Amino acid sequence: MVAELIFSSKFNYPDGAIREMVLWKLPKQSQAKPHGFKYRLHYGYPDGRTEVRYYNEKGKGDHRHIGTR
Repeated sequence: MVAELIFSSKFNYPDGAIREMVLWKLPKQSQAKPHGFKYRLHYGYPDGRTEVRYYNEKGKGDHRHIGTR
């Protein structure tokens, strides 16, 4: 079974910032993803600067980056 794409959106702001949101429904829950979703929210700039990023990744779980932290 594969993950089902539920939502995907990307928006470019006039100042060059990018907001991207993606959400997948997983075929089953797991210990690493008990909510049953894989997701990504990113707001940053094309030069690599991140203002805020939320995501869950295998081995890292749910976490966030704010600026350089």
